[in-house]
Amino acid sequence: LMRGDQSNLNVRSAFLHMLTDTLSSVAIIVGLVVIHYTGWQIIDPLLALLVAVIIVKWSWSLLSGSMNVLLEGSPVDIGELRKHVLAHFPEVLDLHDVHVWQISQRFNCLTAHVQVHREYSQDGPAVIARVAQSLKDKFGIGHTTLQLEWR
Repeated sequence: LMRGDQSNLNVRSAFLHMLTDTLSSVAIIVGLVVIHYTGWQIIDPLLALLVAVIIVKWSWSLLSGSMNVLLEGSPVDIGELRKHVLAHFPEVLDLHDVHVWQISQRFNCLTAHVQVHREYSQDGPAVIARVAQSLKDKFGIGHTTLQLEWR
């Protein structure tokens, strides 16, 4: 699991689960040894608290990543995305009503309105295809729905 895709929430979750199980087992053994040789029984709740704090710390990034997917949060900065399109496509006058969300960790979606110069009206589908490919390459957006507007 350590060599698995650590950007995948499921792999990270399984890895953290195994790691915390291992940590808990080590803490139990350490506690047993300390109690056996010293009689210091307070070590048991102290180690349990330490393991709990470590689990919470490790789990926080996993929880926030999961919530972003569940709440369909934006996986990219929309301002940066907008700047990219306007800088790389001179035929595009404006990009507005932009919505970007995650359906799963590796499946990002976008809907937007693309305002294009009228002189490019014949090239509309080609402009849309190039913009969609650029968004896929730069931002990892796999499903793009772009509505053309002419000005």
